[in-house]
Amino acid sequence: MYPILFTINGINFYSYGFFVAMAFLTCYMVMEKMTIKKHLDVKFLFEKMLVVLFAGIIGARILYVILYYDQFLSLADIFKIWQGGMVSFGGILGGFVALIILFRKNLLPYLDAFGVAFIAAAAVWRIGCFMAGDHPQIYSDAWFAINHEAPAILMEIICSFIGFIIAYTIFCKNKLKTGYLFFLIFAWYGLTRIVVDQYRLDPVYMSLKSGQWAGIFMIIVALIGVILIKIYKNKKGLNNE
Repeated sequence: MYPILFTINGINFYSYGFFVAMAFLTCYMVMEKMTIKKHLDVKFLFEKMLVVLFAGIIGARILYVILYYDQFLSLADIFKIWQGGMVSFGGILGGFVALIILFRKNLLPYLDAFGVAFIAAAAVWRIGCFMAGDHPQIYSDAWFAINHEAPAILMEIICSFIGFIIAYTIFCKNKLKTGYLFFLIFAWYGLTRIVVDQYRLDPVYMSLKSGQWAGIFMIIVALIGVILIKIYKNKKGLNNE
């Protein structure tokens, strides 16, 4: 793997940090394109997405520190996020909370756009994880193995990219009513983690990896979200939207 992307005058530029930045730019550009397509207000969109990014990074790092606290030799090590070490589910939670707060007055129309942007950013971000090699994976001697490891992160990148293509197509063709696409993407990512995380060396609880349990939780949340949107639209008389 290549944790250091390049070095200039003795300064290391880490692949993980680089692709986190690229993931944010991807998320913002896709979000902007989707909101414009739906004729939504893009005022302060960049600033809001920046807050979502920071909330996601903080959430992802906090959960990583909680789960892998034994990896940190000092308090200063906790803040070295450019070297890798985040848990995606913590980032999803932190980013989603920020999204709700920032778009609370008109959240529903933006949900689908953010969902498409999220799955695109997830694919780019995971390239950084793959380059950094910060996710241990199970031993494999299969033809597709990389350094005798099952390429779990590469599988997730591919699944996320496929999810983005599907979601983008559905969004552009208005195949689903407002709000439902976001939770479809949520469920897709959850299902991806259920399948992919079996090849990762993560803690096991009741026969399933921690990421698989989180994936199941995401699917349950997606189902609840669809039900809540349905109830909300019935109350507001928005069934045709």
